[in-house]
This record gives sequence, C-alpha cells and structure tokens, in this order.
Amino acid sequence: SDLSVAEALKKRDGLAIISVFCNVQAELVKDQMDATEELMYYIPDLLNIGDRVSGVIMDMRKLLRINLNSHSYYTYAGSLTSPACNEAVIWIIFNTPLLITDAQYNLFGRIGIGRHNFRSLQKLNQHQVFTPISPVNTPQMVVFFEKVVKIVADYMKKGFKSR
Repeated sequence: SDLSVAEALKKRDGLAIISVFCNVQAELVKDQMDATEELMYYIPDLLNIGDRVSGVIMDMRKLLRINLNSHSYYTYAGSLTSPACNEAVIWIIFNTPLLITDAQYNLFGRIGIGRHNFRSLQKLNQHQVFTPISPVNTPQMVVFFEKVVKIVADYMKKGFKSR
C-alpha cells in the first residue's frame, strides 16, 4: 500500500532497505559500465537529505549481477541506522558486490553516505537472518521421461501428418 514514511515507521515491516557492497575498479568492461551508468545517472539528484527520485524502474538483476535462484542475498527485520532507530525495516543485503569505477565512488562520496549511520554494531539478539530457499532440483529420471515423451509426441505428430 502507499504509506508515508511516518506511517511506515509505525509498522514492524514498514520500510525495506536494499544494501549492497561496492567493489571499486579502475576500469569496467562495457556490460558492467552499462549496468551502473543507469543508477549513477540519478545520483546527482540525491545529494541532499530528503531528495527523492520517483517513477524510476530499474532491472536490479542486471545491476547487481544476481541470480534470484541462488543464495544471492540475506534478509532480516531490523532498524534504521539513524535516530530514533525505529525497528521498522526489512533489510535486504546482497552478497554480490556492485562494480563501480573510482569516479562513481567519488560521486557516492558527495552524497555523504555513512555520515548518518549513528547506530553502533548491535547484538543479533533474537533476529533471524534469512536466505532464499535452495531451488529444488528435478530428479534426472523425471527429466529423462519428459524428453522421451517429447520425442514420442513429435514423432507421432510427424507420423500422422505424413499419412
């Protein structure tokens, strides 16, 4: 639903924060650069506290080079890192780093990332950390029979058409 931030802060799962690690590279190959340039386009519009960009749709799989069928992220219910440290956040932490250039890293520095993290390291307490469920592998016997049925069906279609 459409909650304001003030309303979301009153709910245990009112906010979702996506967190990624960055790996700074001297140079990026073209597909890596293409993936980050879309994100970096919006960074100058987010230099001040309270700045927002809306109506943007990005393919996060491309950006983060993730396979959603793998154990590519962790989630847990936690809090904001700035006062009042509301316990209203579902954290989503990707374990595949975002590849960025030195120039892009410096652009992030202009935003002041890290300057507003007032929360010291907390004990895990009763927080549970979750990972995606492992994909269920189809037994090889089932795969074999699926192939056999397809071959027989294709043969039957061809056989009936030639008569």
